[in-house]
Amino acid sequence: MTPAPAPAPKPRPNAPRIAVVGGGIAGLTFALAAHRAGLVTTVYEKSRQSRDGAAGLQLGPNAVRSLERLGAGPGLRSVSSRPARLDFRHWRDGAALLRVPIRPGYFVRFGAEHHVLLRTDLHELLLGLLPPDTVVHGAPCVGLREGADEVRIAFADGTSAVAEVVVGADGVHSRVAARMHPGRRPRHSGMDAYRAVVPIGAAERAAAVDAVRVWLGTDRHFLCYPVASGRRLNLVLVAPSDAGADPEESRAEPVDAEVVARSLLDWDPAVPALLRSSAELHRRPLFDRDPLPAWSTARTTLIGDAAHPMLPHQAQGACQAIEDAVVLATLLAHGGRSGVSEALRRYAAHRAPRTARVQGESREYGALLHSPAGAELLAGLDADALLDLMAWTYGYDAEEQALATALA
Repeated sequence: MTPAPAPAPKPRPNAPRIAVVGGGIAGLTFALAAHRAGLVTTVYEKSRQSRDGAAGLQLGPNAVRSLERLGAGPGLRSVSSRPARLDFRHWRDGAALLRVPIRPGYFVRFGAEHHVLLRTDLHELLLGLLPPDTVVHGAPCVGLREGADEVRIAFADGTSAVAEVVVGADGVHSRVAARMHPGRRPRHSGMDAYRAVVPIGAAERAAAVDAVRVWLGTDRHFLCYPVASGRRLNLVLVAPSDAGADPEESRAEPVDAEVVARSLLDWDPAVPALLRSSAELHRRPLFDRDPLPAWSTARTTLIGDAAHPMLPHQAQGACQAIEDAVVLATLLAHGGRSGVSEALRRYAAHRAPRTARVQGESREYGALLHSPAGAELLAGLDADALLDLMAWTYGYDAEEQALATALA
């Protein structure tokens, strides 16, 4: 399904010109939220095409709620899967540890659904909802110069652009964040993620598309879930980094699926079998970073991984980026040209504590998943107890919170 671009709203009087550095999920969601709010936005993306590879992601109710309000609901439902449950299993034999109802449980509890899909599908969906000239591809940012009234962005080809607000949405190794905080580099976690997307055969589909499944093992875990409307299965193994891997290099690199599968021969046979079904398995180091002391200057701010890279153990990286985007767009829309610095200050003050908590919980959850007692501890919970733990994350309403902050 090709989404229709958002109708052009009436531009807000005295709205600042906004430039976004980075056209991933954070940057595109912000551009869409800003466009819907009547703000003039241009996105500068370094790649000449989509930078998100064929990998899956989970969107919890906190993110889905915002995307639906931005007009992405029909498109989202056309490309995603909506699993029935979250299914935790023991690494050795696949024995059930805990089952948590997702559908309709999350909607009843949190007011929105849980979607799983390919990153490329979400990327294309967001692009399709934006006016055609919003994104400039092939424009790597190499520097910023902030003045009293504007920011000049320098690009690799020697050209530049001027805006009154710059939003750094350029990922975990953000140039914008590095300019604001020299020396505060992302931290390699010591773990790598091995990812693949494999076809689901017709005979397997009925059994394979109904759950997000997680196998817990000491020092590592494996999960899979359906994407592409149930036609494909996303696979992720999180394991200690290979001694030969370069922790400073965050790009995905191909690895031999058979070698990885043989390292898990004592696991539930379903896990190595799934890995062997992959024609292309890629490894990427996992990074996060301790919370920054500040996100914003008078005319520049950060969103998504540029502001708060986090480990994937709560599946909240994209979700927190979407929350950032909605809150920032709402506050800028209510601030006007004269209130830019105050809007950026309020945005950072509101979002930084929440994302810092999610970062910390993602580390803690990963430690639990990978601990020798992790399976036993999880088996001792019940579904309602886990839903109670999720409520603070999934029940968050970004637009409601942003409006309350704007009007405070």
